[in-house]
Amino acid sequence: MQTRPRNIDVATRLFRQNGSLFACPLCGMDLQVDEPAALRCGNHHTYDLAKQGYVNLLTSRVKAGKYNSELFAARLALHQTGFFTELLAALENCIATYAPRRPQGQLIILDAGCGEGSHLAHLAARVQATGQPALGIGLDIAKDGIRLAASTYTGLIWCVADLARSPLQAAQCDIILNILSPANYAEFHRLLRPDGIVVKVFPGPSYLQELRTALYAGGNKETYRNEDSVQQFSQQYAPLVTEQVCYQQELTITTLDYLLQMTPLAWNADPTALEAVRRAGLDRITVDATIMVGR
Repeated sequence: MQTRPRNIDVATRLFRQNGSLFACPLCGMDLQVDEPAALRCGNHHTYDLAKQGYVNLLTSRVKAGKYNSELFAARLALHQTGFFTELLAALENCIATYAPRRPQGQLIILDAGCGEGSHLAHLAARVQATGQPALGIGLDIAKDGIRLAASTYTGLIWCVADLARSPLQAAQCDIILNILSPANYAEFHRLLRPDGIVVKVFPGPSYLQELRTALYAGGNKETYRNEDSVQQFSQQYAPLVTEQVCYQQELTITTLDYLLQMTPLAWNADPTALEAVRRAGLDRITVDATIMVGR
């Protein structure tokens, strides 16, 4: 019976093959695989690979807040129910239409703010299924998210890192994904190849509207507008396409619980309103997103 390679061994191989993409976040020098499993630069700054198959490249203590292991486990479970299927299908189409082609090499796909990695793993696999070699790199400041990503999805590179000081060399990324996560456009400019694309997903005006109404009826959080965010993206990139994806997803008691565990909408909600939602349930929820692709 063939033994499955350990996550740390797969990660070591990937870093050895793609070390030229990375730079030490402290001094900017190239990172190389050192034995035992670690990354080291010429100034001897060293970063150990975790047994789960990720590396921590944070240079200072940064708090991830409420983005903890329970939240990411719920997000992974919700993804596995097909909650984001229609959104991911639209993203697949955008990438197929606008991403550069690399017949003689692999596409580098960076997910900036990848969380538990489900979106990146799905989209990288779909690109690879077309015959185009691709390497997915997931960055997130939340160690719990990266640990779960590396434990769940092998064959991709997972890094705990601050996007403001990302451990990547300039002009290395063909596709930068930024899905329902804060952006750092200055860093995106530095990382993107000249013909690369940024794929940004904003919550749409009706995103999780049923939950907003249930928790914040009559308050300013009941409604949401994304015009300022859309305008900011348009000021940074020449938009190739703007697409609205809106659909309703049926909920069970279990999937509602996953949703309440993962969404920041529940963080500051009144406990009585939150319990009322749990007791009454929600039959369905609206998934509404604005996708913008820019170059």
